[in-house]
This record gives sequence, C-alpha cells and structure tokens, in this order.
Amino acid sequence: MCNPAPRVLNSPGVTASTGACLPPPLFGDDFESGDLQGWYDFGAAGALNRLDRGSPGAAGTSHALHLAAVNLTAFGAGVGFNTGCMDVSAFDGISFWARGLVGLDGAIQLQIALPATHAAEFGGDCTARCNDHPSQKVILGTEWRHFTVAFSDMKQAGFGAPATYGGIIMAMNWVSLSAANVDFWVDEVSFYSKVAPTGPVGTLPRN
Repeated sequence: MCNPAPRVLNSPGVTASTGACLPPPLFGDDFESGDLQGWYDFGAAGALNRLDRGSPGAAGTSHALHLAAVNLTAFGAGVGFNTGCMDVSAFDGISFWARGLVGLDGAIQLQIALPATHAAEFGGDCTARCNDHPSQKVILGTEWRHFTVAFSDMKQAGFGAPATYGGIIMAMNWVSLSAANVDFWVDEVSFYSKVAPTGPVGTLPRN
C-alpha cells in the first residue's frame, strides 16, 4: 500500500510502496545515457527481457526505448516505468513521442497504474480483478509522432473494480493489446503541466 514510511524502489517491474509517496517530481527520460533503470517490459507471462535502446531517437535525438517481440500469446506486450508511489497531482498528464508497428489497428495504450488497480504482489492495493488501469489509446505510424495524454482523459476498460485517479500513480505502461507481434519505440517521456514539451526533454531525476 502507499503508506507514509521509508520507501525503497525494487528491481524494474516491481514496485515497493512501503513508504511515503514521492512529492511532485521533475521527470524526463530521453534514453540518451543508456540508463534504463526503472524501465521494464512485459507480456502475459511476465517479463520478456527484450527491452532495448536503439537509434535514432525522436525530436533530433540519438536514442529511444525499443521493444520488438514475436509470437506473443494473450494480450501482446508492453513497456513500462516503475514510479513507485508517486504524487503527480501537480501535473496534467504525460508527454511522449512514439512510432512503430503494433496490433491490428496500429494502436498502443498508455496506462497509469493506480494503487487500487496495481496488484498487491507489486506493491499496490489490488487483490482481485487487477490491472484495469486508466488508459488512453494512441495510434502509431512508421514516423515519430508526439503525443500528450491528460490524466483526466484516461479511462478504465471496465473489467476490474472501479478506481478513480486521485493524483497518485505507481507505474506507467505503453502496451499493445491486439497482436502476436510488436515492434515499437518510445522516447522523450515527461510529465507536463499546461503546456507539454515538444522537443528533447533531457534526463531529469526519476526517483
């Protein structure tokens, strides 16, 4: 649970929420340094261990996060960042660039894992009907596109218990839900308030 006590981040993909939610952060990742700490990939059976950093990046940068996988089962695959118990109430949403070939409709979903939708085994509060995270679909293409997704526009699919975004998140996921093969890129990820950045975001503190 997200409780006020000392908090330690675990390995990528596992959230430890045995402590206080972080204050509103300055967060940005352009993947230029090669440091993927906190980032993870996943499929229906767990980690894929296929997450990579490739070239070129978006907005004139050199590198980006890349996931390519084939012959997937169930829902597909995704990438995510483990925020831990993070207070993002000072921000309006998430800004990022993406491109790729995914799914039957070219779409991925940006999800925010809430304490109420995040499984207890990963530090959340959910013990049944988990992973119905608020999300927003975006359509990718072969060229880089800039996306902004407001927290207020993200909705649950409806298969899990109803949950309301209250400013606290535990992870961010970019996931394809509709095909056995995925090949997509994500870059220049940041939170935004009022006006989203459209250029390089640099690498700001992530935890």
